[in-house]
Amino acid sequence: MTQKQIYETMFDEFPNMLSPEQVADIMNVSKETVYRMVRRGDYDSLKLGRIIRIPKACVLNYIVANLA
Repeated sequence: MTQKQIYETMFDEFPNMLSPEQVADIMNVSKETVYRMVRRGDYDSLKLGRIIRIPKACVLNYIVANLA
């Protein structure tokens, strides 16, 4: 099993599109950090008016790409 598959299994309970609050919980960071990461382009995101959603796949790719 690859690292990405392990993380996919860990985050099965989350929906495919995540709120910044959910991403903050997953990454154990503040919501403001998530908003900064979205503004920097670290995550692809979808903006619907004032609502931001981040694809779970983007969060998983970010985690796997930045593992030490």
